[in-house]
Amino acid sequence: MYCFWSGEKEIGGIDGVLATEAGFMHGKEVVRVTYRDDKVKLADLYTRAKSRGCADDVYGPINKDNKIAVKPSGHYRKDEQDKYYVHGSPYRYVPMTELQKTRVNRALGTGTNPGEFLSPRQLAWLTSGSKTDCLSENIEKIWWKN
Repeated sequence: MYCFWSGEKEIGGIDGVLATEAGFMHGKEVVRVTYRDDKVKLADLYTRAKSRGCADDVYGPINKDNKIAVKPSGHYRKDEQDKYYVHGSPYRYVPMTELQKTRVNRALGTGTNPGEFLSPRQLAWLTSGSKTDCLSENIEKIWWKN
């Protein structure tokens, strides 16, 4: 795709998507997607992403049941600024699940309210003035320390 930050923002809004991650594969910007197969099938996910300008190719396991062309995966490297919109905001200091990071990133990128994806405790954390970057941490590592 032309820009993985746009891709993770757009794909992150598709029902059934649990997480997105910006990275590189085969010298291209890509978005790694974790999704619920019982909520959205790969072919439908691809069609929706393509309609949003976010799917030139699909990399993954080659499977005869795939209804779309899937290219073999290669070496993947995560981008340093995964969750671009969260990365540049105060929300980076709030411990979140991967799903919340994905949804908050989309909300920030589309100008909608990211607070609707957070608990009251997380919203309080946002206003606490904490400057510990939580974006790359697993929520359990941080949540139970405080």
